[in-house]
Amino acid sequence: MDTRAEFEAWAEREQFVITKRDGDYTSETTFFMWEAWQASRSQAEARVAAMEKDAERLDEIASEYLTLEPFSMPTPGGDDADVGWRVTQEHEGKLNRIEVAVIYRDDPREAIDAAIAALAE
Repeated sequence: MDTRAEFEAWAEREQFVITKRDGDYTSETTFFMWEAWQASRSQAEARVAAMEKDAERLDEIASEYLTLEPFSMPTPGGDDADVGWRVTQEHEGKLNRIEVAVIYRDDPREAIDAAIAALAE
């Protein structure tokens, strides 16, 4: 079922009257509802894509035995600090973790992506 058909099925279930001429909606209200439907679908699809990317990141963390650690980066003046992220990897038979990636911004996703890219090389 395409998006327009889904919209029309929803509108019918909700008992909205939809009138069309030559495939276009003739009511301004229906047209605005259709526009809102499309916008909400686009937002939902973007959110699903972001969640799928986060799931891929979590799978990589698990399969590569990665650890994501925040660290403080003092700011000028010394009364505050920003956050950076470090990704380390556990190795069999080694006592220390190996640093895979460091990001000097408060963006853990970027740190994970940098680690994945480094491990792929």
